Amino acid sequence: MRTATQLALRVGLRDRRSLAVFLAALLTMPVAVLTWSVAIPVVRAVVPAPVAGEAAPAPRPEGPAGVPRGLLIHQAALETRLAMASGDSVNLFVDLVDSVVTLEIRGVVVRRAPILDARESAGLRHLPGAALQEWLGRPFTLTAALGTTARIPITVRKAPRDTVEAARMATEPIVAPRNDMYVLLAFDRNLSIVIRQAETPSWAGWLAARIFDLRVLARDMGEATAALAELRSPDAAYRVHLTLSRDDARAIYRALPDRALAGIRPGE
Repeated sequence: MRTATQLALRVGLRDRRSLAVFLAALLTMPVAVLTWSVAIPVVRAVVPAPVAGEAAPAPRPEGPAGVPRGLLIHQAALETRLAMASGDSVNLFVDLVDSVVTLEIRGVVVRRAPILDARESAGLRHLPGAALQEWLGRPFTLTAALGTTARIPITVRKAPRDTVEAARMATEPIVAPRNDMYVLLAFDRNLSIVIRQAETPSWAGWLAARIFDLRVLARDMGEATAALAELRSPDAAYRVHLTLSRDDARAIYRALPDRALAGIRPGE
């Protein structure tokens, strides 16, 4: 009897150890993915590789030949807006210096939204002036958009029975749903813009915001996992967080077409 009891205890201890090892490995995976996808790209973007026998140089606020960094950024922003003005679709421009977001058509501003709060990736502030000018000097192209409401609202109506009912329905306004707004705009060249409303959300909006955050996290982890599968380091991602009014966030999200062009003027 003692032998059987001791054997059962040993088996139980082995199962517990296996479970502990499995849980430890499971908890380590998110940390590894975040380190690989966030820490390494940020370090590579912020800290330049030192030359053998020399200390790593600190980032300088000036570009080539002593040109001020702010002047390079301003020139790149003008070049981007000029390129976007050649098309006839709605374009987006984010100016973090003047704290304003504009929707433009052929260079004409059709809506101006003040930025109530802004935060940008540290990598943008540490990029050399020439590299930043080259990165900002042409429009970005929208590749994906996530939001807590539909970009194109669809209203389902029952077909009218006669012309009188049809005439009455034609005069009834179609009211789009006014959901709380949380938006992710992903562009090429590793730029993404997250827009959050300044107003306090409802309970449903708070839940939608949490689901939105999980979708953004799942998207980031998916890209990091794909890079791990290809045995390469993820590219440095540059993200800008904006706080706008709910109406401005909704207007921008719904006005931008697929493959919309955008430009940005980061802080100097």
